[in-house]
Amino acid sequence: MQHPHSKLGIASFIMSVVITALIFLAIIFAGVMATSTGGVDETSTEAIILGLVIIGMLLLDLVALGLGIGAIFQKDRNKLFAILGIIISAVTLLGTISLIVIGNTMAKRSDRMFASPAQTTRVHRARRALKQSIASLSHPSGYVARSRSPRQARLYWDKTPTRHL
Repeated sequence: MQHPHSKLGIASFIMSVVITALIFLAIIFAGVMATSTGGVDETSTEAIILGLVIIGMLLLDLVALGLGIGAIFQKDRNKLFAILGIIISAVTLLGTISLIVIGNTMAKRSDRMFASPAQTTRVHRARRALKQSIASLSHPSGYVARSRSPRQARLYWDKTPTRHL
């Protein structure tokens, strides 16, 4: 005698398929937004709503995964749809989260790659000032450590005391 399909498994399968399709459409919409306008302003209303929709879909996908896991533990039920729901939900979750991580990593790299020379100089000056302030706070005599040139690794102690905060 064949066991009937688990209703939790069927719900998990249907939810995971629908959510996968909606996340796919949301990612395509984000790509179209980015290419048509030359970039997406992260503070725009459209970008915020799109991000919230994707996060909401990921949360619903977690629910579908939970339903699939619950359906696995039901006795005297066919587990086909439960297993399919778990697999589709897990692949969707992992794929979407990895796309988000890859996108954030590439955005940080492109910010550094395409920074103007003035921005790069400001960043280097700020880093140098921070290093000097840390060195002056950590040195007991209160003198500032300065490098002779950017290419030399040697440090010498300037004889002018620094002001402590």
